Amino acid sequence: MQTPMAQPQGKLSEATYPALERKLRYQNALFPVRMETATHYKLLESAVIQARLDHENTTIRLVNGTTPYEGRIEVFTKGVWGSVTDYSYYPDRPLYNAIAAGLACRLLFGPGYGGSVVPKEEASVRFGVARGRAILMNNIVCNGNEKSLLDCQWSTTYTSTTLEDSLSVVCKTVPKGCNGYLEIATGNLTSPGYPQSTVYTTDTDCVWKIVNKVAKIRLSFTKVDFNGSTLTTSNRLEVFDSNGYLSLSSVTSSTNVTSSSSEIYVWLKVPAGSKGIQFHANWDAAPCFESISSSGYIRSPGYPQQYPTNLNCTYHLLKRRGLHASISFRNFALSNMVQGVCGDSLQVFDGDTEFSPSIRGPMCNTTSPATITTTNVNSTKVIVKFTSDAVNTSVENGFEAYFSSVEPDPIRPGNYTEDSGTFATPGYPSVYNGEEDVIWTITTKPYKTITINFHQVQLKGCCDDYITIYDQVRSTSYYGGNIPSFATDTNSVEVTMKSSLDNEMNVINASWITECRQVFTASSGSIMSPNDPTFDSASADCTYIIRQQPGYYIKLQFSTINFERDMRCSNYIEIHDGSTDLFPLLGERYCGQTLPPTLNSTQNIVLLKFGTQTGKNSFSLRYSSHPKECSSGLMKDIDGSFTSPGFPIGYPSNTYCVWTINLDQTKQQVELTFNDFSVGTQGTQCQYAFVRVYDAATVDASKVMATLCGTTLPPKLRSKGHNMTVVLNVFGSLTNANGFLATYAGRSPTEPYLYGIEHGDHTLETDPYKTAEVAIEDGFPFGDSLRDAVYFPLGGLVFFGRLESILGRLWRGLLSAGGAHVQSIANAFVEPAW
Repeated sequence: MQTPMAQPQGKLSEATYPALERKLRYQNALFPVRMETATHYKLLESAVIQARLDHENTTIRLVNGTTPYEGRIEVFTKGVWGSVTDYSYYPDRPLYNAIAAGLACRLLFGPGYGGSVVPKEEASVRFGVARGRAILMNNIVCNGNEKSLLDCQWSTTYTSTTLEDSLSVVCKTVPKGCNGYLEIATGNLTSPGYPQSTVYTTDTDCVWKIVNKVAKIRLSFTKVDFNGSTLTTSNRLEVFDSNGYLSLSSVTSSTNVTSSSSEIYVWLKVPAGSKGIQFHANWDAAPCFESISSSGYIRSPGYPQQYPTNLNCTYHLLKRRGLHASISFRNFALSNMVQGVCGDSLQVFDGDTEFSPSIRGPMCNTTSPATITTTNVNSTKVIVKFTSDAVNTSVENGFEAYFSSVEPDPIRPGNYTEDSGTFATPGYPSVYNGEEDVIWTITTKPYKTITINFHQVQLKGCCDDYITIYDQVRSTSYYGGNIPSFATDTNSVEVTMKSSLDNEMNVINASWITECRQVFTASSGSIMSPNDPTFDSASADCTYIIRQQPGYYIKLQFSTINFERDMRCSNYIEIHDGSTDLFPLLGERYCGQTLPPTLNSTQNIVLLKFGTQTGKNSFSLRYSSHPKECSSGLMKDIDGSFTSPGFPIGYPSNTYCVWTINLDQTKQQVELTFNDFSVGTQGTQCQYAFVRVYDAATVDASKVMATLCGTTLPPKLRSKGHNMTVVLNVFGSLTNANGFLATYAGRSPTEPYLYGIEHGDHTLETDPYKTAEVAIEDGFPFGDSLRDAVYFPLGGLVFFGRLESILGRLWRGLLSAGGAHVQSIANAFVEPAW
């Protein structure tokens, strides 16, 4: 344990000056105003004022620790103390938190101190959770050399942060040289005490930040010694890039690493009782070279600060063959041209070498150039050269540009509007080797949909060569093989073949047809027969599908119906309670001119068929969707069943249902069995949906029997009384869950409780906190030794094996001696009735 530091002389704690104020009031009331009393009063008054000033100058403290050297970090600003929190899901937080912890401890206790972050779960136990505190700083980012935590950067948005995310630390003395902020172009870095090795007395974190504002940093480790230790999470040497989360290297031996910009971090973690990892490293400015793949920014060294003199920088912009490169300038400020010559310049070469054609440059001055687009699709690289002379001027703040790989414009063979036709890759039946994507668009009349059939598909596959079909609602991609027929849900579809240069494989041949068919997914709307002069209502064959989310039913109300009369009802509309005409009819087949009644589906999908053979025929209707309601809430029969709303398709969003089983009249216990179960997702603390069972006639938090979710069938549950309550609680929208089917039956309190797969049970549960002891005089062979007593769970489970065996008879005798009700059931689980 660290020795507490002495209170600095002349300073008083926060709790001291109220006591001084009370003493002042006492002194003032007790003594007459004499010279010595006045002097004493003035001294006390000065002490109170000094205490207030010292308190107000303090901007950081640790709270709720058992020593002054640990606890949650709080800061004082704007007249209040508040919490420092950390949204630890960001990948850069561990490094930044380690820097903040070290800085906080140095500010509190001096330069010889460092700190380690206490994990959030451990901190809530050790230091509790702050209550009633404002969150003043979130996701703090420090360099490590600040004079106050308030000088660091932090966020003021706390959308996903709570006081449970408070940053907590343990402060400790650390070796000299542990931690540092090094803003210098070149230098050396060593582990504390190098080359000597000392044993660390505490778990230690040392973090160094190296900065070179005008160049990338090349860090070279020349010596790495583990001192006989091994690489672990608490014993490691790691280098992080300037973003704080990209690990450039977990250093185990001599190596070189280069930052992506002007900052680099080194983090040494050493466990207590070890010598840790010793190292020696040096750094300098990395060569002015950068390679960027596909897309990214290129910047002059030190941007947006003035770039150094005498630079010779090269940027390789990598792209795939067949693509163009685009370079757009965000800022541009180089030296001005003098007598037609650029002292500092930028030049772009459209090819793999600096001997490739120059497409722009040399460029200089302070006017941003227009966007550059290369034309050489056979190269895999664009080279950019940047040079500076020996003289700097005030305008030379450098450049920033964005590079991206660009596909060439696609080929569009046409926008097809015919009711049927074919399409194929350019040059079919030959292979299409072009880089340009090919896009076919097919559009038909509003009351029709399109079905595409693929007759030949041959694709290179993987990442650059594939087919995407998009009908404004769904997007589906295929990478080769047999592609099934695709029926759209709208009257328009776009088929795109992504292609790469010289693929040597891509071939497509397909056809399409249209049909009178519409799909409706809005929660309400109107449907009518086609209002088109070219549509022949005397020979209609149309289908309409209404599709809603699971757990909802559909209500249909006809506005008009006008069918040519005939005895056979050959001009009709019929509604099926499902997705195909194999599902039952809602009502009947309707014909003539009489409006059908309002119809309600039982499913979340209905199919309407509009068929005619003679005359002029038409109809119109409105539909709306509604969530299914919970089934009967109170059940008093001796047995019965119930389901979640919408079962087995799925329950509605934001559902809350309560079922109560009441067997007070028969004085029986309730045995509940889930015959089918798919609710929420297991392993996420049932955060999306759950079923909760209560051993009571109401929702009573003290009588929870089980909270269930997932897709595994739950165990049978039996109440202790004559009532049971079941609650389904769904948060948000449905997540691949069908709901449940449950049955219940009344059971006598003395009736054995049968468990096991043979009896329809799938999970075994025990009640471990209520047990009964059965003493055994001569000892019982339990495991490897004789037991003097055996403990059985009250209301729990005991496996007997085959009771006709010697061991089974011994168990039965043992339980009978203990007062248990035993029934001879082979390989069954029986509940002892103590």
